[in-house]
Amino acid sequence: MTRQTLIGGGVVSALAVLFMANAGGYEMRLMSLAGIYTIAVLGYQMALGHAGVLSLAQGAFFGVGAYVTGILTTQHNLDGAAAMLAAMLVAAVLAALVAIPVLRLKTHYFALATLAIAEVVHLLAVNWTTVTGGANGIYGVPPLVLFSIEIASGWPLLVTVWSAVALAAGLVFWRTSGRRGLRLDLARETPLAADVVGINRRRQRFELFVLSAILAAVAGSFQAHAIGVVSPAVTDFALMVTILVATLVGGQQRILGAVIGGILVIHLPEWFRAFDVFYLIAYGAALLLVIIVAPKGIAGFWPRRHLQETHAAQPPPALCCRQASLHCANLRKHFGGVKAVDGITARFTTGQITGVIGPNGSGKSTLLNLLTGLIRADGGTITLDHKEVTSLSADTRARAGLARAFQHPDLVREHRVWEAVMAAIPLSKDSVQAAKDAAAACAHVDLQGQAATLVEHLSPEGLRRLEIARALATVPDILLLDEPAAGLTAAEQDRLAVTVRRLADDGLAIIVVEHGMRFLLPLADTIICLDQGQVIATGPAAEIAENPEVIDCYLGRFEEAAKEAGK
Repeated sequence: MTRQTLIGGGVVSALAVLFMANAGGYEMRLMSLAGIYTIAVLGYQMALGHAGVLSLAQGAFFGVGAYVTGILTTQHNLDGAAAMLAAMLVAAVLAALVAIPVLRLKTHYFALATLAIAEVVHLLAVNWTTVTGGANGIYGVPPLVLFSIEIASGWPLLVTVWSAVALAAGLVFWRTSGRRGLRLDLARETPLAADVVGINRRRQRFELFVLSAILAAVAGSFQAHAIGVVSPAVTDFALMVTILVATLVGGQQRILGAVIGGILVIHLPEWFRAFDVFYLIAYGAALLLVIIVAPKGIAGFWPRRHLQETHAAQPPPALCCRQASLHCANLRKHFGGVKAVDGITARFTTGQITGVIGPNGSGKSTLLNLLTGLIRADGGTITLDHKEVTSLSADTRARAGLARAFQHPDLVREHRVWEAVMAAIPLSKDSVQAAKDAAAACAHVDLQGQAATLVEHLSPEGLRRLEIARALATVPDILLLDEPAAGLTAAEQDRLAVTVRRLADDGLAIIVVEHGMRFLLPLADTIICLDQGQVIATGPAAEIAENPEVIDCYLGRFEEAAKEAGK
């Protein structure tokens, strides 16, 4: 962790000790419960805040941890350490089994599926009376025993729980900070961009979902020991709502937010007891006010810590490109009765810029999506370096050497330029090599001096260059650009053309889909013209510009538009 984090944690801990020095047993109990909920919220941040999945099963995993602990300590005489490990294991296995089918779903479907799973767990807790005790629950859960040391209520339990909070916070920090955090941001905010830089979003979400369940089980296990009773209430949806509220109020992606949320959901009801029968109204109004005033949570008032540039600017080294080729044969994709791509065959080779033109709806962007794996072909084959990749996912193709920029730059607006580029570099590279690759990628597109600039403050030309830099950070062999000159001035297009030409001369195979003939015709070595999903002409730019069929279906329309604009 950073020095600031350590100092901040030390100050908070010191203040907590001073505050609790004169506290009675009841206050210590509340703070212990606040720590327990903080652990559950830290877990939920990994699923909701970082993976971006609205799971409604976090309360169920909390209940699983409580019940496994209660059963093993009361019926099988296991100590607290063994019971907690068992609870973590059961929750991890259950989460993994749930994640395999459920994580394929999106948005509200995923939420509904996890809600159904939570209801199943609750029904088991109520009706499996021989194991769970049914509606009566499990009584007499002993105090926590860790390695033969009994953790009594009061100070011992309080210190133990908050020590566990520190460990959980360390786990979350390790898994979601630095370059890992940047890749999580990219996968959550711009999933298609994450795919084409080689991020395996499915594995990311699976890992975070399972880790969130493990932390929920730890919290449930602590609660079983702290309360001494496990009842179906620990699997009730109301507990899930409490965890969700704590996450939203504190902050979805900040460790400090989990601490704030955990403390508030326990203490706010106590603070509002003075309102008598109206305390729930006051409690709800206070939470609603926080959500309105601080949509990113209370921790969102603290500025985001950005990843700083760690490599000095220098002339970029030559691109390390292999002699690569990309070939598609009889490629087909139909959307209902529309033949978006209908039997396209083409070859793209190292050092060549291939332009793809055609009227709207001719299949240009669909072709790029098929080549990069964002959509699956209905027929035909795609071969990369003599290896068929037709059935491979987009992230797998990206790791094999394909990179892509989109028609509309797909970037995380809260990132800085340096962060946006670093997010594309695989975690398998050490920090030194990653910084060198990021610096080289920025230098190749003339962004060396803008590393600290926020993405949202870049000009349209800067956004285009940044997306190309991010693609270059993956060290690709083949680069696909979808209308890179759209929205740029003539001078900006000329500068971008020089950059693209330089990249091809360095060894990249580049495919450019573009409507701007002023930009593309002088740039491309070869032009492919599409119409109604088929190739109608292929050849050097000069030949294509004079091809009667191309002029009739496409280029002639630009001449007519130019004449109309000149009237």
